[in-house]
Amino acid sequence: MGLPFKLSLPLTIATGLLTAFGCGSNSFKGGGNNGQKAAAPAPLSGAASFVNLPCATSGIPSIQTVEGPADKMIQAQGEFCPNSLAQLSVLFVVDFSGSMRKNDPSNGASCGRLRSAQAIVSRISAKIRPQDTVRSGIVVFSSGSQITAPMQPIQGFQSLLTVDNFCGSAGATNYGASFQTAQQALAGITGPKAIYFITDGEPSFSQDQTQDQAAGLSAAQALRAAMPDVGINAVFLNSQGSASAGFDPKSYLAQITGSIDKVGVVTNADNLAEEILKFALPVANIMEQSARILLRAVSIGQQAEVKIAKFERSPSNPNAYAYTTEPFRPFGAPGAEVLNELIVSAQDMSGASQQGIGNLTYRQK
Repeated sequence: MGLPFKLSLPLTIATGLLTAFGCGSNSFKGGGNNGQKAAAPAPLSGAASFVNLPCATSGIPSIQTVEGPADKMIQAQGEFCPNSLAQLSVLFVVDFSGSMRKNDPSNGASCGRLRSAQAIVSRISAKIRPQDTVRSGIVVFSSGSQITAPMQPIQGFQSLLTVDNFCGSAGATNYGASFQTAQQALAGITGPKAIYFITDGEPSFSQDQTQDQAAGLSAAQALRAAMPDVGINAVFLNSQGSASAGFDPKSYLAQITGSIDKVGVVTNADNLAEEILKFALPVANIMEQSARILLRAVSIGQQAEVKIAKFERSPSNPNAYAYTTEPFRPFGAPGAEVLNELIVSAQDMSGASQQGIGNLTYRQK
């Protein structure tokens, strides 16, 4: 598969340590200088000077120019932001139990569960690029479960966003069956996976609800163990007190998903779409040992590998990897400005290549 994205990132230069921005920072949008003429280049002096390469947001960033002597050393630090849309699978696991007839009824054209799926698909579709591969599918469950739409390209999946596929209501509530079938639906598929689990009731399909809850939790944990790149997001519709007095849906679903942050609870089906959009899209997990940085100056036909001092998941941004290079010498030519591309690349767990490029124009004294 080709490289999923290419970023051209600005460098904000100051004497010593440079100002940094995180991924998606509002401090960096649409071209850095907003079309204005770039400030005069800042001199590099002293030991190796730091440059910071933030994740890009939108627009075409400006290219900053720095200058220094031929033997000047630079050390880069920044954030590498992989793109999960390069190979993302989205699975809707939807409760069709009989109580949904009252808690999320269809008006003939829609229901809260359908609007939730439409909201997620719309958000993802707005971000997809030609090189991305995004699949989606549907599992419905009540007393049992079944795959009603196998995983398929999301472009064609939009025709399956219908009342029949999302607004059913008959039978009991079998979490265990739903997660077993979800694992079957995602079997053999590589890349990050996002499950959107929507229900209005606790597990209850036999005479022993404690056993039913244990079966649901066991199936969800087995799914997560088999597929480390899957993220389960759960929304519980607690309409008209659908949860029994001894059942805490948020606590139980946090065990299902692995995190309280991946659980939402609403009391009205009209709020399902708003709640489900609060969940972040999954992050592509990078094989950290695969990270490489190449310095390239196309105009003068030179390139060299830059050694990496540190590359790891960012402690402050779960969507990024923080890296620091060892000191390196930018390519230059006396009296000329030479564009240096700092190309950061790595493989994600699916084997797809991820890439980001920082642009630095170097003016050699």
